[in-house]
Amino acid sequence: MKKIRWLPSQQDSHNRWVVFFSLLMGVLLDSISWSGDWGVAIPDVTPLILLYWVMAIATNNFLVTAFFFGLLHDVLYHTGMGTYALIYCFLLYPMLHLRLQIRNKTLVQMSLFIGVWMLAHQVLVWLITPANHLAMENIAFWFAIPISILLWSFIFLSLRVLRRNMNVR
Repeated sequence: MKKIRWLPSQQDSHNRWVVFFSLLMGVLLDSISWSGDWGVAIPDVTPLILLYWVMAIATNNFLVTAFFFGLLHDVLYHTGMGTYALIYCFLLYPMLHLRLQIRNKTLVQMSLFIGVWMLAHQVLVWLITPANHLAMENIAFWFAIPISILLWSFIFLSLRVLRRNMNVR
């Protein structure tokens, strides 16, 4: 007779910890201050990590997670409360429906899709935060898109190895 589990096992909670820890590492990487005008060319890593986990193990909980990490981003960068939470949720919601089609693409095709997704991210940041328009008119702000295309391969492959080694489902 098969035993029914009523409570999550220790392995299940361990898996959630890996996702949360990787997102915290993304927040820490985003909080690094880059000097000079080209510091805005470094893309936000947290939404890329969120995007990976949505594609790998999507549940509706990721909208709550995206909202939480968006609020954390707002607190760290002193933006309007809920600005990045709105952007993250707005961009991750369609991914819950498109994730299976994107997961079956090659890494190059996924990277190009990430470029389109980051273009939408940058446009939303540009539209929602009008106080930063002068800083965002710098061409370096838009260089975050091709840099995120290049960065996606590293994020995707490293998180996939982590997910498989830690047996995250």
